[in-house]
Amino acid sequence: MSVLSLDEWRKKLEERSTSQSQSTQSTPGEQPGLIATDEELFLQLPMMASVYTVLHNTWRSPYTTKSDFARAHANYVAMCASEDMITTKIAEDTWGNEWLITEMGMAFMQELQFTLERMSNELGIDFPTPEADTTD
Repeated sequence: MSVLSLDEWRKKLEERSTSQSQSTQSTPGEQPGLIATDEELFLQLPMMASVYTVLHNTWRSPYTTKSDFARAHANYVAMCASEDMITTKIAEDTWGNEWLITEMGMAFMQELQFTLERMSNELGIDFPTPEADTTD
């Protein structure tokens, strides 16, 4: 688990988008794994929106472990921390008191944003990007 700055993350995405795959798919087919139905996704919208809000605020405006935001979203902050999407770890043996987004958290947030935008378009509603909470 590591923490990336916004500039490092953008550089990594740029490098990834310009690199070529070293191997090709050996068998035809679709992506493996389960695919959720729209109905299943719809039932998960409140949870997905809450997780997205926590990850987005962690990325844009890191908040302290005892902040009003962390308290108001305690269950989702705990879930994101348990899944290594956010951390207070600054260095190998150093922890702080602010939540920071990890690489995994950034990737998951982007996937959530794509899913939420798609579902919002299908439902005909606007997908609001949460504003960073600056009250702390």
